[in-house]
Amino acid sequence: MKRIGILLFLLLALTYCSKKEENTSDNIQTLGADNYTVSFEHKDFEKKYGDCVNEENCVEVKIHYPQLLSGTEAIRQINDSIMSLLLNEEDEEMHYQSFDDIADTLIAEYKSVQKEFEDYNIGWFIHKNFELANIVKNYLSVRNEVIMYTGGANDYYNIDLLVFNLNTGKQIEFEQLVREDKLNNLLQLGEQEFKKLKGLSPDINIDKSGFWFVDDQFYFPFNYNLTDSGFVFFYNLYEIAPRSEGYTELFIPKDKIKPFLKNENLFD
Repeated sequence: MKRIGILLFLLLALTYCSKKEENTSDNIQTLGADNYTVSFEHKDFEKKYGDCVNEENCVEVKIHYPQLLSGTEAIRQINDSIMSLLLNEEDEEMHYQSFDDIADTLIAEYKSVQKEFEDYNIGWFIHKNFELANIVKNYLSVRNEVIMYTGGANDYYNIDLLVFNLNTGKQIEFEQLVREDKLNNLLQLGEQEFKKLKGLSPDINIDKSGFWFVDDQFYFPFNYNLTDSGFVFFYNLYEIAPRSEGYTELFIPKDKIKPFLKNENLFD
């Protein structure tokens, strides 16, 4: 009976190479600007399946993320939003309950493929890296990078940029910071900056530029961050161009964007 127990233990150890979730008190960091400072702790989740030699016969899930430390309702809401994004990012129809749920689902799918194709040995992985990017006034910018491969010709690469109000805990969309009567003028500025970035003639129509804008009208992407020197907008792969073009990061300096904002003193 003891031998059976030992064999079962060894089998489990070989099947699940490792599962790790770190949470150490000496990992506390701070990010701040003016009167707004947040303390946070980096956490890491890792779970593997298979022998993981040469990235073959292996499933690996790694998630690196911050947990903000404060008893306020606003901070609790931001932590909840971060966790929601990490759990549900891959597929809007899937609502995972935990990181283990993500890993176990991926492992089950991988086993199913290997059962159907006995010689299949290409490794699968999900890597998520969530970081606090910056604080401008009471706005916290965050960045979530996801790289994963679950079969097929290419891996999946996606970045989410979000901004939260530290006073309320709510996510702030870009349009909420812009004067409504100035939005069209700001779009014109954005189009000019985009053409400059891509080396396009300022006179070319956006529908003739080779980029895919809905209804052939320039738009700012949902993804944006605030920095000390201006706004960063991020177009993901396939959003406005084929994969070969790569992603696009558009920066608009604060001096150019200030006149269009509800709060012109945002960067002061």
